[in-house]
Amino acid sequence: MDDFFIYDIESPAAVAIQAPLKAEIYPNPANEKLEINIPQVNTAGNIGIYDLSGKQLGSVALSSTATHYELDTRMLTPGHYFIVIQTGKTIQSQQVIIKH
Repeated sequence: MDDFFIYDIESPAAVAIQAPLKAEIYPNPANEKLEINIPQVNTAGNIGIYDLSGKQLGSVALSSTATHYELDTRMLTPGHYFIVIQTGKTIQSQQVIIKH
């Protein structure tokens, strides 16, 4: 599985629910940095980078005013990683490839 998105719905079934907007993570594969565009969030959250064993290698706290983030990938060895974005009621994970 390359990526997934989880959304917690706590609203009554009669209420129309609009799917949340997913973050854009690019370029993939990446060389020196990953850019991430996230729709504005009004809750606490973070962006984490994980290796394939699940070890967290870094984390960035989300700001309620920022929608664009850059992750420096120069310290990572070439390979496959997961970017996990957690906000309020959503978790998005996407596999990325780092090439130097």
